[in-house]
Amino acid sequence: MSDDKAPTSPTAGSGAAPANSPAKQCTTCTVTLNAKDIKICGANKTRDVKATGTPGGGSYTFSSGDPDVASVTGSDDTGTIKAKKQGTSTIKVTYNVAGCSPCTDTAVVKTCICNPKSGGGRFYAYAQKSKANLNGGKAKIKTHYGKLCCEDMGCTDLGKNNAYVNISSGGKWAQTGYRRIRNDGSTTYTKMRYTEMNGAVYKRKDDTAGAPAEGTTHEYRIELDTATGTWDYLFDGTSWSTFVDNGWKDTSGSVVQWPGELVNKEDDMMGTSADKCNFTECQYRTTAKADFVDAGITATDLRTDDSSEWGIELVSGTAFNIWDKNPN
Repeated sequence: MSDDKAPTSPTAGSGAAPANSPAKQCTTCTVTLNAKDIKICGANKTRDVKATGTPGGGSYTFSSGDPDVASVTGSDDTGTIKAKKQGTSTIKVTYNVAGCSPCTDTAVVKTCICNPKSGGGRFYAYAQKSKANLNGGKAKIKTHYGKLCCEDMGCTDLGKNNAYVNISSGGKWAQTGYRRIRNDGSTTYTKMRYTEMNGAVYKRKDDTAGAPAEGTTHEYRIELDTATGTWDYLFDGTSWSTFVDNGWKDTSGSVVQWPGELVNKEDDMMGTSADKCNFTECQYRTTAKADFVDAGITATDLRTDDSSEWGIELVSGTAFNIWDKNPN
């Protein structure tokens, strides 16, 4: 009888791999953001960005390179980006899935913020004279429309820049000039010449067909008939609009101004340092049917709401220049 033993069979269904079998290799991990160039216009406005990772079953983490410009929060595969201030940041998604090293993808987010004047109102660079019994004002103004806040971002916030001649008295005023405007909720930009009046009621007339061409100079004039409360608006010496208002009957203005005006700090003031917006032949009238007289503007009559943003300089007693120091 032999002492040799029969070989032992493997245990059925054990599936045991040899001790020296190589470990399972990681499957390639990829993640992609569905937008690479993201634009957000408006403080605290948001935009969602979606990530797709492979293989499935992993988790996503979102981060911002500059959370002071744009913050981001994540919910599963979706990141919500919020604009904080104007600038550029990089949004990063990290995808973690079992058996793989983390993989990442990035997108650039550009934010643009329109900042209207705190507490309401507008931003100005202008000349002003206080005179009793004003019933007329005029000037020749060079046409410079300039860009509006976040113009290249598809922004829908109100934006406007305009230059004009204005006469006011208390809460009443009348003015005429040119403007470029983007109405609230719209992405359309419109150029026009216009007339406005606020008295017992408010009235305005816009003329897009008559919008002056960029770089051209035109005379804008307003005249009040105090006996009837009628404002007459003239463009290059021709009347093209009138408003009748009982609030202006038997009264007159006390301040004449020649302003450049903005809605947002980021809107362009008319003109640049290389091509300034000129107000020339500035005059006013204080007696019905009398001649206009030179404004007599001095340096103390010039104002700018922010000298680091908008320049203004005296040329003569009837002329001055304004311009944007940091145009878009």
